[in-house]
Amino acid sequence: MRELERLLVSHLEANGPIGFDDYQAQALYAPGLGFYATGHGAGRRRDFLTSPEVGPLFGAVIGRALDTWWAEMGEPATFTVVEAGAGPGTLARSILAAAPRCAGALDLVLVEVSDAQRGSHPAGVRSRPDLPAPDELGGGPTVVLANELLDNLPVALAERGADGWSEVRVGAAGGRLVEVLGPLVPEQIDWCDALVPDAAIGAR
Repeated sequence: MRELERLLVSHLEANGPIGFDDYQAQALYAPGLGFYATGHGAGRRRDFLTSPEVGPLFGAVIGRALDTWWAEMGEPATFTVVEAGAGPGTLARSILAAAPRCAGALDLVLVEVSDAQRGSHPAGVRSRPDLPAPDELGGGPTVVLANELLDNLPVALAERGADGWSEVRVGAAGGRLVEVLGPLVPEQIDWCDALVPDAAIGAR
């Protein structure tokens, strides 16, 4: 059994089930044990590829888009670009390598929760683990980039049963991780009903 799984089983046996979002956060980002926290991620010699890892063209295209937006904003002296979920900084490196016209004005802020991934960020950028508040960005023109971010955000999970919606949680039984169902608060039930009013039994 992997160390993170062993620790989760022990915690869940002692404390009861957790939400699927909490479980996903641990699986991805637990310090020293989660997928991204141990250096896994995108890259040709790693676990999967995203557009920036395929080659420099994607970054060059984004660089041209940044030039367009910078020009539309009047070519400000400082042009802040925040990349949320920057991983090891591959997209930022491609943008910088493309030498966009706005390069001299760029204040590039890379946001990445994983210490291991932040350690690979290119020189000359601001690297941080969380999204900056607006007042931390100086109040000037800002663009936010987020490439393939949503699939890395921990999400809560609900399942439609014969009696309505339940939360899918993660617990432990027999020394293994198991799914268990728990109650949702009324606001969450209303949200599920509004989003998928015709959901079939068993739908998630």
